[in-house]
Amino acid sequence: MNIRFSNLIGLGAHSFWIGALFLFAETFSPSAWAAPSARDGDGTAAVSPASTTGGSAGNGFAFSFRNGTRGNFNAGSQFTLRIPAGWTAPQGTNSSLPGYVGVVSTTGTASAAFSSVTGSGPWIATVNFTASRGVENGFDLEYAGGGNKVVAPATTGIYAFVAQTRQNGGTLTAIASSPSITVYKGNQTLSFPSIDGQWTTNRLGLDVTASSGLAVGLAVVSGPGSLVGTNLTFTGAGTVSIVATQPGDANWNPAPAATQTISVVKAVAGVSLESMIQTYDGTAREVSAATVPSGLAVNFTYGGSSTPPVAAGSYAVAAAINDGMFQGSASGILVVAKAPAAVALSGLAQTYDGAPKVATATTDPAGLGVEIAYDGSTTAPAAAGSYAVVAAISDPNHVGSATGTLVVAKAPAVVSLSGLAQTYDGAPKTATATTDPAGLGVEITYDGSPAAPTAVGSYAVVAAISDPNHVGSAAGTLVVAKAPATVSLSGLAQTYDGAPKTATATTEPTGLGVEITYDGSSTAPTAAGSYAVVAAISDPNHVGSATGTLVVAKRIAGVVLAGLTQTYDGAPKVATATTDPA
Repeated sequence: MNIRFSNLIGLGAHSFWIGALFLFAETFSPSAWAAPSARDGDGTAAVSPASTTGGSAGNGFAFSFRNGTRGNFNAGSQFTLRIPAGWTAPQGTNSSLPGYVGVVSTTGTASAAFSSVTGSGPWIATVNFTASRGVENGFDLEYAGGGNKVVAPATTGIYAFVAQTRQNGGTLTAIASSPSITVYKGNQTLSFPSIDGQWTTNRLGLDVTASSGLAVGLAVVSGPGSLVGTNLTFTGAGTVSIVATQPGDANWNPAPAATQTISVVKAVAGVSLESMIQTYDGTAREVSAATVPSGLAVNFTYGGSSTPPVAAGSYAVAAAINDGMFQGSASGILVVAKAPAAVALSGLAQTYDGAPKVATATTDPAGLGVEIAYDGSTTAPAAAGSYAVVAAISDPNHVGSATGTLVVAKAPAVVSLSGLAQTYDGAPKTATATTDPAGLGVEITYDGSPAAPTAVGSYAVVAAISDPNHVGSAAGTLVVAKAPATVSLSGLAQTYDGAPKTATATTEPTGLGVEITYDGSSTAPTAAGSYAVVAAISDPNHVGSATGTLVVAKRIAGVVLAGLTQTYDGAPKVATATTDPA
């Protein structure tokens, strides 16, 4: 520490400095000192990436701000970023839309919040923030969004994105080194759609565009074509090649050349074939043709040959105009009809025996070749069934056919039934069928149902052969008899008490229904006496009964006599008797 002393007594008007070193006993505490504040314009800003191409879409830029070492940015401090005109308009409300500006992260002790976007090109994006001094403290800001994100200007150059800061209460001041983005020349492409084949008489307007919007040049490289502006005409048939070019300008690189090749063919004239149906007569059969325009020369071929046919048949005719300016063709079938002939079929009803069954065909005139088909096949059928027969004459100069139905009847077979008498046991009861010839399939029904019966009863059985080549059936009755069951009677000795007296019946198998009669009546007796008991099983699938005698004994009653001592008076003397029960 330096201390200045002046006007000291005895030293006149002189003054001098005395250096002194003071040692303080108390320990110095840095926290007792307030950190200084940052100044307006402090900090650094950068952008990544720092370049793009003119007119490009889908760009996304990351701007970063970091504080310096001078001091703190306190609450109320602001950062602004100036976005030049020509870029996508920034907005801070919807991150899914293009041009979104927002704080994506902070570093160190910094805090930051997007505030607003003002202006209409250029625009000012404002961020409220705080940051302690130190280069590690700051925040990151995105300029991107959704969709096309950020579209760069078409004009090349270096675009300054001026960044400003201000301390709370200060004035926005540009940061010493603001970020910039360089826009280089854009790459452009040509859209030159392919062109379909053209007639020599066509006039074609070419549609060629550059992605830059710049004018495109066209030229005929080769072939019979002529260009006036974008209008193309043809001087003859052949292949025309057109090249499109765009050399670029201050903002766009030259576009790769685009070439389209056009196939040019002669104009089409109409051709109509005539005399296409004729009849065989042993001479050459020639056709003719009319053209539009009329009078054009036409070349004909018949099945590929220039010689007209003589024999009956069908011939593919091709007619082609032979002219330097026009083309045209027609095709058709020249039919030289065969002479008619008759066909008669016989042997259409036969019976299956395992051998092929052949129909017979005769012709008039006689001796012509005939091809016979059975349901479309030339192989004669062996199996039983009905077959559509077509007999067609196979002769170079005659035609005719006949149709009919060949019926190969099924061969008869014998069916024998057995096992028609069976006894109920709870299982399905099936009849047995055998065939002659042996081994044929048989379908058996019971009262019209394919399900074998289980219950007691009589069932009409029909066994029908199920075979593609045999037929036959047999009928019978399947009788399923009731199964025997035993009945045991008990309770046959009872004493009269005024109530009905019933016998008890049990069955084997147990639980079967039983109907009991007493002297032929189903009503149990009440009076004393002997009653013939019959217990018969009442069950759809079992039969059995038992008999016995139910004896209802009289009940013993008491008798008391009185009036046994009397005196003669000439009248009859009668004793008195009382009973219990009374």
